[in-house]
Amino acid sequence: MTADIFTKHFEYTFYTDRFVWDYVMKLTDDQFYRPNTYSLGSVHEQVVHMMTVQEVWLARVQGAQMSMAVGADFPQRAQIRAHWDTVEGAWREYLARLDEQELRRVVVARTSRGIVFEEVVWEILLHVVNHTTDHRAQLLAAMHAAGGETVAQDWIFFSRKMR
Repeated sequence: MTADIFTKHFEYTFYTDRFVWDYVMKLTDDQFYRPNTYSLGSVHEQVVHMMTVQEVWLARVQGAQMSMAVGADFPQRAQIRAHWDTVEGAWREYLARLDEQELRRVVVARTSRGIVFEEVVWEILLHVVNHTTDHRAQLLAAMHAAGGETVAQDWIFFSRKMR
């Protein structure tokens, strides 16, 4: 895979996160904070997790270590969106410098549980896109269960729109 392909996948991720966010904003506070027994819980907890995981993996590929945030760290939608915009901007800066050598670089990092791992950057990038897509699907299911409106998040719709 090439740097351009990974950048395109992240464009899909950013675009679709924002597209779904428009529907998150339409939820009532009750729908947004309503507990859900599936996956991570409420819509609130889902979006904070999605944002935080993107930030943690970016820190790891850049050689930094950080802890996972929880919903209590970002109690309001405006705080979440503002921070997520910062995370997206940092990813965009990283991706603007992405090249084939960086894709092959091995990252050694430690999880929050103290487990040391070695991953190749391209595997991490693929994981971030896949993880976000998985949790976006869970988010959409939680929104639907709470009575909110949802949308399709398929790659092909993004691809067609970008042509």
